[in-house]
Amino acid sequence: MKGTPMRGRSLVIGIIIMAVVPLLLSPIFHGCAWAGFATVANFMYNDRGDLLQLRYIKKKEVTLGRGFPLAEFNEGLVLLSSDKKELARFKPSADNPVDILGAYPLDSRHVVCNVRTRLDKKHQIDAVIWNTGTNAVTWFANSGTSEYSQIPAVHPRISLILTVPYGRQGLMVHNRISKSTTSIFTEYQITYPRFSPDGSCYAFFAQTLTFTRSMLLVQRTEGGDPTIYEFEKQQSNTIPPSGWSLAWSPSGRFLAGLVLHPDSKHLYIWTPEGKLVASHQLSFNPGLEWAPLWSPDESEVVFFERELMLGEKSKKYIKPFEMHRVHVR
Repeated sequence: MKGTPMRGRSLVIGIIIMAVVPLLLSPIFHGCAWAGFATVANFMYNDRGDLLQLRYIKKKEVTLGRGFPLAEFNEGLVLLSSDKKELARFKPSADNPVDILGAYPLDSRHVVCNVRTRLDKKHQIDAVIWNTGTNAVTWFANSGTSEYSQIPAVHPRISLILTVPYGRQGLMVHNRISKSTTSIFTEYQITYPRFSPDGSCYAFFAQTLTFTRSMLLVQRTEGGDPTIYEFEKQQSNTIPPSGWSLAWSPSGRFLAGLVLHPDSKHLYIWTPEGKLVASHQLSFNPGLEWAPLWSPDESEVVFFERELMLGEKSKKYIKPFEMHRVHVR
């Protein structure tokens, strides 16, 4: 019992150290290479054809965890021009703290965000549409996706929202007109659903639950049988290629997909009817965080190559977000 006061003082000192040291180190960590990774949410073109960057607003908070004394959240987004001038900002108030899990451009003005509300103990995930021109925000409760790296697909008229459930089995269809939610295509594991610009159809990558078949599916929004393009296995591999991310061209005439082969990465171009019209093996390592980006005139597809993180195979950093243009037409 005589040692109890000493142990008590040690506990208090330990708690103080855990609380103060992260605050002192936070400015130092902020400049480290690993802290800069994933600060860019996505890229987009505006109406004038200027390439813009969507960047997360980061926030660090102290935790009592031994291994991770600082927790980092994406509390907002800024839209930056090519010369890093801020054009718009989306940051909910302190009364409604959030963690933005991902974002992509719906068109040249609107951005779809997958947002986890931090006040809700159930960790509710919502879909949010941010108008970068007016800074207006439209919030859709419980219409976000809980699966890592997936972002809701929003119909251009915002009548339907597609989300990928945790585990990626099937698609959840949130109908805002009938206020109903249904599950479809449960026979597949699904990745990256996206509506066409006119909303007449949507596309996504799918794998059978046995992982023996991999394909692109294009489905008419009004219903009917989907169009399927199935990836063929290479002779030397038993695993079929798998689709990673999709992007519709501005006119909706083409689909660009990043497809991962066992030993290479490819850009595929399809028509909405599922016809493959071009295939390009990529000689660079595209960042998987960002989908292919069509140029406004649909003559090329742009990829961004990210810098390597500390601990990866090479310590020789490439330029952050080096841009690669693949001419397709």
